[in-house]
Amino acid sequence: RTLQDRQSELRQAQAELDQAREQVKLTEEQDRTAVTKAGYDVQRAKLDLADPSVSSGMDVERTKLSLGDAEHRLVEAQARDRANRASAKADLSARERKIAKISGDIDQAERALGSLQVTAPADGTVSIMPNFRASSPMAVISSITQRSDGVPSSLR
Repeated sequence: RTLQDRQSELRQAQAELDQAREQVKLTEEQDRTAVTKAGYDVQRAKLDLADPSVSSGMDVERTKLSLGDAEHRLVEAQARDRANRASAKADLSARERKIAKISGDIDQAERALGSLQVTAPADGTVSIMPNFRASSPMAVISSITQRSDGVPSSLR
């Protein structure tokens, strides 16, 4: 793949990471709201249970059951919040590793591309001058092919 493809892949991975971070913020806010609501439900059930002499025995039992349900929902909301945080952390870390890998690939490709550049040993211009030692280019070619072993004398 080309360097441009990898750079495009890096930009896409960074956009996905940004989108995932925003999604994590939304999920955390929803979980926080659910935990807070469940906490308020527990407090309300405790307040309803505060003075059992005012209510009948059946209402007291019903209020105790609703308190137990509210406490159970609070524990569930807290567990869901912890699980979502751990999942989000793992997801973000995987996306960051993917970005690091792509960045490393890009750096390696740029180094390989840089090693392909040829630098001149000295500054200046190159002039191609005629070779007066050879009478014609065809004479040089024919002298090379006339050798019996096929190896030019310049390569011996």
